[in-house]
Amino acid sequence: MFAPEDGDNNGSAAKTYTARIQDDPNDWLRAEEISSFALTSMGLLVNFIFIMQLIPLMAPFFLRPFLGVFFRAIASGVQPRLKIAMAFLDTQLEGREYFGGSRLGKADFAAEFPVALCQARGMLTEAEGKRVWAWLERVKAREGWKRALGKGNGYDWKNSF
Repeated sequence: MFAPEDGDNNGSAAKTYTARIQDDPNDWLRAEEISSFALTSMGLLVNFIFIMQLIPLMAPFFLRPFLGVFFRAIASGVQPRLKIAMAFLDTQLEGREYFGGSRLGKADFAAEFPVALCQARGMLTEAEGKRVWAWLERVKAREGWKRALGKGNGYDWKNSF
């Protein structure tokens, strides 16, 4: 067996391994559905909006105001789809602590990136996904999360640019 800390950078394989040892074995299809949704449907929307936010910041200072208006307008056209995606994730947490139930699993690892990026960059508000926001706070409160940040594996999507 491999473990992610062995140097294997294949995130999907690490998530699948985690799913097999931690997720409810009777609910593997649900974990796969949520993982795929978070990494594709929602992930593409989040990454697109993030890039629209970054382009003006990387431009020469005299172009930033103009590009900011232009790219914010483009991103606002995608925002309604992101709200729908967040609503879907929010319904998946109804009556559950984590996407897989009472234990952290594959779907949680997959959903963390797009949700954390949404939160940090102000793409969505807590009111648009209360259960998702509470879930993210539970994930961040876990000892494993804190240990990873202590090792320098953290990220700051809000202030890095």
